Amino acid sequence: MESYMASLRKDIKSSSNLLVRTFKTFGKPLDYSVESLRHIESFLDKELINGQPKKGSFLSSGLGSKIFAIGAYTGEVIIKNSNGSKWETDDKDPQGEINVAITSLNGTTIWPVQRVMKRIMNGKEDDLFVYVKAAVEQHMKYDGEVPAGFDDVKPESKWWKFW
Repeated sequence: MESYMASLRKDIKSSSNLLVRTFKTFGKPLDYSVESLRHIESFLDKELINGQPKKGSFLSSGLGSKIFAIGAYTGEVIIKNSNGSKWETDDKDPQGEINVAITSLNGTTIWPVQRVMKRIMNGKEDDLFVYVKAAVEQHMKYDGEVPAGFDDVKPESKWWKFW
């Protein structure tokens, strides 16, 4: 049986990869660089009016899963571009998709999916490119050696195993 933590992490990876494939069909390649978030910003500007998806737009159906995918991609960009950062997930949390977080070995924690929600509600004042650039360059920055096994997913303990 698979760990609960592993399944939400798998959802993050698969949703992020799906977003990359989707944006490729839009002619907007996403390569996990900080700069690639400019494509997402441009996309959100075209898709939203006052925090709401335009009628008939890509975001007008399945908004929750699309917010999760954008948040997953945003988080993956942060992790790939900052040393010593990893996902923190809790599949037992009923709001687990919203509460996924990234922690840094420097002690900072951020919530990318929540940030995407804020960006949708508040518009450009919560620009994802600016947010990720600051996260990578300042807030998530860790200059030390990353310990072996730092990002390993620990299997969930089984109550029936006593040894």
